[in-house]
Amino acid sequence: MKSNFLKLAAPGALFLLAVAGAFGTDAVAKEKASKAFAFPGYIHTVQNPCEVSIYECSNIGSAMCTTPAGVQLYKLEANGSCPLPLKRN
Repeated sequence: MKSNFLKLAAPGALFLLAVAGAFGTDAVAKEKASKAFAFPGYIHTVQNPCEVSIYECSNIGSAMCTTPAGVQLYKLEANGSCPLPLKRN
């Protein structure tokens, strides 16, 4: 009787373990994907054309990425300029 129970329960338990693992890895992948496009925002000022801010933005989304004061944030390019306005969801 004991071996029959194990023969029936073991496949079900392994199936549930596999499903739990699949959901766990999917959540990790979604979290990494959402952070993949995060950039530090830069502020244009007269003294410093690309002053770093403490806010992170992305290059996707519908709303313009701004500071709480309403200042537009930009992405820093490799050449040191900040021509691209950033967005946020």
